[in-house]
Amino acid sequence: MKLKRIYNRPEGWEKQHNRRKPDGTLPEPGKPEGAVLNVPPFDHVEIIHTGTSAEQNFSSGLVGAALAEGWMSIGQGKLTLHAKPEDLAYDILRSPGRYCCHCKEKLQDDATGELARAHVALAHAGKASPHASNPAGYEMVNGYECKLDPKLHKKYAAKPIGASHG
Repeated sequence: MKLKRIYNRPEGWEKQHNRRKPDGTLPEPGKPEGAVLNVPPFDHVEIIHTGTSAEQNFSSGLVGAALAEGWMSIGQGKLTLHAKPEDLAYDILRSPGRYCCHCKEKLQDDATGELARAHVALAHAGKASPHASNPAGYEMVNGYECKLDPKLHKKYAAKPIGASHG
């Protein structure tokens, strides 16, 4: 997936960078050298493409930032990117948390995984984990595993090199 942030640049706006003064100090010491000091207001997110697959994983960090900036929302089992030329509503297949590798159930979560281990011990006693990479019988999902409607994905999918974009 590739998105582009679009800013509302006022007429006559010129980028100003945090550059060292002749005395060696930065105009804004808390910002890195070269940072843009006068970022114009954020306007929207533009969809460049949705990648090569309708499935998409969104990190919790990205989701938190996008929710705070208002260009994403979550509700009714969907994660929606409020973008242009149109919104993209992804079905949430799995949200952050622990999941049983045996029965795929989302488990109660705690800081240590004790509840997940208890579920596996009670519901699947004596059974080896079906996933070698998760020998405890449960896995931790740290983001949002989603899927876009195939028609929308086809409309915005990344094109192979040399393919027509028209």
